[in-house]
Amino acid sequence: MESNMYPSASASLLGNHKDKSLADVPVEQLIENADVFAAVFPEQKYEIVKKLQELKRICRMTGDGCSPALKRANIGITVAAAAATDAG
Repeated sequence: MESNMYPSASASLLGNHKDKSLADVPVEQLIENADVFAAVFPEQKYEIVKKLQELKRICRMTGDGCSPALKRANIGITVAAAAATDAG
């Protein structure tokens, strides 16, 4: 798997283009080319899932609780107490 992560992807999904290199990239292309989305808001997660499904993609979503994005995803994985875990 490649590592297509866009630091400004969250802002681009909402139309707040701080990164001018992403300003002209269609949202569908940004979503389809990304491998991972991180640090996105709940409403952005839902929109990502919705767009992927519109593009006929199977979508999996992970989270630390029940959310609209987890419910809509083809595969929803809930991780108990994910926010409270210590990686160290």
